[in-house]
Amino acid sequence: MDHVTANFTQQQLDGVVQAKDEDELLSKCLGNLNNASPCYITITFQNIPTASTTDTSSFNYTLMSDYGVYRVNIDKHSSDFETKVVPAQWAIDSVSTD
Repeated sequence: MDHVTANFTQQQLDGVVQAKDEDELLSKCLGNLNNASPCYITITFQNIPTASTTDTSSFNYTLMSDYGVYRVNIDKHSSDFETKVVPAQWAIDSVSTD
């Protein structure tokens, strides 16, 4: 996560929270009646390869956003998906290919 958050401002870093397990994550990101969550986006890592040259495994992660992220605007590319999920996936994929 240090690589993913390397260019974050202090305010952005203050918003990054690590959960010890999925239950804690789900309790911190509980949605309201509109399906909106206080969590901008969550990333759960199932595997992070080591720096070892013998480790041939790949990144395995799950991105989640609140269920309120459903608006799509294909003309202006300003949909919730494009402003939340895609940038997070790009940041992780950029680090995982370095």
